[in-house]
Amino acid sequence: STLSTARRLQLADGDWETLLEQPDAELIDLLQSRCGLKSRDGDIDEIVRCAEKLEDLAAPVPDMEARALEFAARGNAKCAKLAVGWRPPGAYPSPDATEPTAEEIELQRTFIDRSLALLQKAIELGFMDTEWIREDPDYAALQGLPERGAEFRIAVVQHVPSGVTIAPTATGRVTCDLHHP
Repeated sequence: STLSTARRLQLADGDWETLLEQPDAELIDLLQSRCGLKSRDGDIDEIVRCAEKLEDLAAPVPDMEARALEFAARGNAKCAKLAVGWRPPGAYPSPDATEPTAEEIELQRTFIDRSLALLQKAIELGFMDTEWIREDPDYAALQGLPERGAEFRIAVVQHVPSGVTIAPTATGRVTCDLHHP
């Protein structure tokens, strides 16, 4: 990328319209950065706006469509954590969080479902960096819900390239391992 780190952060955290003026390939990375910055602020609406734009960019940027969709999935996974009281940048779930309301749980489920659908589509389109699935704390809401663990595994396994194994652990978390022939 030709943008300096300082300029990239300034664009990512700045005016929405100025951000959208950037070339599509740059915009994908800038929107991902904006999702991260806005998750620290707990700004679900802004993360959703970024994730929706990333989805829109997937088709016009063919070489980066899987990456754009994975970024959108990650944004929705962050929203799933925020919906039930996660306070970034700490551990999820937040140790001092209050019990989520039924409405918060329903909102979280909406974000989890959206994240799963986007992640599955990204894998169908060739997303292969499955180490993120196992290690990225942004996906903690998907990995940490026992009733969603199997669903997460199924959504991902349906289109996982050969040489990749995804399995639940005893704690209900999902692991993903690459096997090289």
